[in-house]
Amino acid sequence: MIPLKRTAWILSVFIGLSCLYTTILWRMHSQVTIPAFAENEYYKNSEQDSLLIIAPRNEEKSPHSLSQKSKKAAKTASSSDREIVEAVKIRKENNRTPTNELTLPKALQVDTAWIDAMGDISRKDGGKDIQKQHCCSHWGQRKPRGKKNDKKSGGNTRMCTGICFTPEACDDMAYPFRSIEERKDYWTQESVRKNFASYYPNRTSVECMKPKRIRPPIHWNTTSTFPFPDDLPPPGCSHFTGSGGSGPYQNLIIIPSAKLAFCGIPKVGITNWLQFIRFVMGAHDYASFPHGKPDLRYWNFDILNPDIQRRIWEDPEWTFATILRNPADRLLSAYLDKLKVGRGSGAIAKQLKFTESFTFEVFLEYLEKEPPEDLNCQDKDLPAVLTGLSWCTDPHWRPQVFGCGLSEKIDRFDFIGSLDHIEKHSQALLEKVGLWESHGQHYRRGTSERTTMLSPCARLFPLSDESEKTPLSLRHVGFQQRSYRMNADENNTSLFWDAIGHARSAGDKKEEYYTPELLRKVEDKLYRADFQVWNLLQKKEGDWASGKELLPSLLKVQKNTNIDSIVAT
Repeated sequence: MIPLKRTAWILSVFIGLSCLYTTILWRMHSQVTIPAFAENEYYKNSEQDSLLIIAPRNEEKSPHSLSQKSKKAAKTASSSDREIVEAVKIRKENNRTPTNELTLPKALQVDTAWIDAMGDISRKDGGKDIQKQHCCSHWGQRKPRGKKNDKKSGGNTRMCTGICFTPEACDDMAYPFRSIEERKDYWTQESVRKNFASYYPNRTSVECMKPKRIRPPIHWNTTSTFPFPDDLPPPGCSHFTGSGGSGPYQNLIIIPSAKLAFCGIPKVGITNWLQFIRFVMGAHDYASFPHGKPDLRYWNFDILNPDIQRRIWEDPEWTFATILRNPADRLLSAYLDKLKVGRGSGAIAKQLKFTESFTFEVFLEYLEKEPPEDLNCQDKDLPAVLTGLSWCTDPHWRPQVFGCGLSEKIDRFDFIGSLDHIEKHSQALLEKVGLWESHGQHYRRGTSERTTMLSPCARLFPLSDESEKTPLSLRHVGFQQRSYRMNADENNTSLFWDAIGHARSAGDKKEEYYTPELLRKVEDKLYRADFQVWNLLQKKEGDWASGKELLPSLLKVQKNTNIDSIVAT
């Protein structure tokens, strides 16, 4: 039997060795640092689908400085389970943000106290009051008054005239520009109304409504100086037509800080681009339906002072860019979204009271006709609204090359991308103009759960706590980028960036609506110029092109076409 004193001695030695061993392990553990990667990187825990933030370059961080959630993830994830998912710069959206983390775009920077007060927005009875408190309009712009179905008075228009949850839009005189000086450089209240008539003395709003030419000449590289020949609708027409009629520049939007002039073409993702442009502005409600938002008017090329327009067009430092779509797919998408009668009938079909007899084939028959001689872009009644293809054609199915000066001078465009490769081309364009690092990679798709009870005109982006609930495999990282799961599925060709609901999967329905004869009519006659550019872009095999690259081939096709016409005559 072991004496009591000896037992106590053995026990004390054992306890001492255990403490020493524990101390050594703790010291060794504290020496382990997280490897320094380029910038900030994410590791994925395959079991918990959680994120572990890796320290920035040239800095080491002990696991003891991580949050409890991150420590738990680090403890349970072995090195073999960890997989680098994406290098994305982030910053916590609260007042405790570490100084070594990168700054988020202004649109994502929101007051934490204000977010906490947002809880009542989900209540149906409080939504309207909160919306009134957090939305403002610019320069007295208000929703047009009128009866609900009164088209002439502007009633029931789908326009968003308020800027919401963005106090600086109401209080900061510089918004949406970076400074008062930049605002003065690009915008004055009298930029068009007062100067338009004096700058173009022989062109009035009447000529915008009734253009001398019904459609643009396809020059591709006109030698005329901007704004091109006298018989074309001049810049500024959308100021008189409300962005819905003649004039080629109504969808050209500028981003002054990046010197980017982007030609947004309806049915080619223009809604998403308008949301991104407001994201660059710093609008917290950029996830809202953007059409009609008054801050976009400041960056609308078509209503700038004519001298500023010329300066931008002739400055080689400015990048002119656009994204094109397969013309046949775009035309069918416009029909399905706006004109098809049936379940969920299109807006224009309801307005014009179409019946089911207005099929896609009938629609093409209207487009094949010559526009009336007394063409007026303000005429919204049948048959003028659908007859032929002209300056006055609805922008959703107006030929793509009619816009932004493409048919007149395509070689001015430094970047022409394809909707078929939108993920790659959007990032390439934003990298080219310096907006990917600062904004593109941070863009959050979707809307906040806190604003689902409000109007589509007053929506917030997914806030941090909501974003964290979304499984990593379903998150979209960056502007027009696929989620991780969609990236893994090479066969997924859906319009993943469509957050508004315009997508109609037209590419998958072509066989249902197009006969070989109808497709030839669209390719060889109705949208021949569009297909000339599109076919050349397809030969780039996934790469984007510049207008200067495409110009020689377009001129060659044009020359052959003219010779064929002469021989036929």
